[in-house]
Amino acid sequence: MNKATENFIAAELAAYYDNLRELEFLREEILEGSPGPPDGMPRGNTTSNPTADKAMRLISSRVLLCVERRTAAITKVLQRNQNDPLMMELVKMSFLNRTHTPIGVCKELHISRRNYYRRRREFLGQIADELGLR
Repeated sequence: MNKATENFIAAELAAYYDNLRELEFLREEILEGSPGPPDGMPRGNTTSNPTADKAMRLISSRVLLCVERRTAAITKVLQRNQNDPLMMELVKMSFLNRTHTPIGVCKELHISRRNYYRRRREFLGQIADELGLR
């Protein structure tokens, strides 16, 4: 995996919780929709179907689809690695909670820098595979 892809995935992983909130906000924004015309008069000469319009916007929103795809890939990889407590702690400290530097993670988990970066590449590679970037 090249460095640009690795940096992109690392940034997406660091913004995972923000993306989940954004995804929820986008869905609510589409479902709430904009109110009808202020005068109460219909627009156009066709019958409207607000439920179908909202469903189409949920399905066809490009931003929503991109954010949904990335968060789903990260969620899937996180669930797949639940049985590896060392990997999960490394990911939480480095990306999700952003509480430690790489050296701090190494000291906290009692692992070498080489082991840290190998596990980091492995985890980011799994996300890249899910997204089809590798």
